[in-house]
Amino acid sequence: MSDTIDYTLKVPVEVKTAAGNVVERIEKVTLKRLLGREVRQALNSAKGGGNGDVSFALLAASASLPPSTLDQFEAVDVLQLLDLSSAFVGGPSS
Repeated sequence: MSDTIDYTLKVPVEVKTAAGNVVERIEKVTLKRLLGREVRQALNSAKGGGNGDVSFALLAASASLPPSTLDQFEAVDVLQLLDLSSAFVGGPSS
């Protein structure tokens, strides 16, 4: 198994400042394998949340992105990334 998986977003995301200035355009996400401490930190950050919060926290850790950035991704990209990241956290992969 590879240590990383590259995924090109179907809908690129522009990260903006509060004033609306684009600071970054995300077109590709690289998922990485997580260490135990990274899983623990992600799960702790989602404490009290539902399954979606836990999944997002693990995906954010694997993608090295804040959950608030993932919130801006289109559903098609989020769902594909969740599927791809499952290979790194023991879930089934299609």
